[in-house]
Parts: sequence; structure tokens; C-alpha cells
Amino acid sequence: MVMQLVDLTQTTLSGLKLSCVQTEAKKAPVLIQTSMGAAKYMGGYKVCKALIENLVESMGITVPVAIHLDHGHYDDALECIEAGYTSIMFDGSHLPVEENLKLAKDVVEKKLMLKVSQ
Repeated sequence: MVMQLVDLTQTTLSGLKLSCVQTEAKKAPVLIQTSMGAAKYMGGYKVCKALIENLVESMGITVPVAIHLDHGHYDDALECIEAGYTSIMFDGSHLPVEENLKLAKDVVEKKLMLKVSQ
């Protein structure tokens, strides 16, 4: 079984709906990812998560759906953890190495406390 990836940065609402229909038909799990830009455009991470969850529920999607932050900065990662995202990718590559490691460790610890995927 192959997991499908849907990027909210690269699709429309109709594209997201079509992807959900396809993954349901294939009985394949799906990872729907947001970026910092997509979340800003759509009104925030809570809005993105609510949109995805409500769409999945209203369409009767039964396959596993992961909601992922892709390459998020520290504050964005924490916001997504609080919002209930199921997967977070912290990206501190723009920071000095020591600060990147410190913040990455903090994000991992917070994710582990809330059982969020890394």
C-alpha cells in the first residue's frame, strides 16, 4: 500500500476533494501537508486543520489521514503541535547549527508529549 501525498500549497479545494476520493477508492492512507505560506493564505493552521477534518468527515473518508506541516519554522511547528497536526517537520536550516539543534530538540520533546509524528 502506498501513501498519497497532497500538498495544499499546490492544489485547490476541488483538487483536495478529488485526492480524498482517489485515496478512499484505493484504500490508501493520505498525508495532506501545509506550508507556512499556505497556512498564512488560508487563515492559519487551525483553519487548515479544520478544513481538512471537516472535508474528510463530510465525504465519509475512512482511510487514515495525516495532517502535516512541511518545513516549518520553530513558532509554526509549535503552533501546529497546539492545533493538533499529526505530523510536524521543523526546519531550522536557516539558523546557526547550535540554535537549530536546541530548537529541534525542543520541538521533538513537545511533539513526544502530545504523541505527534516526527
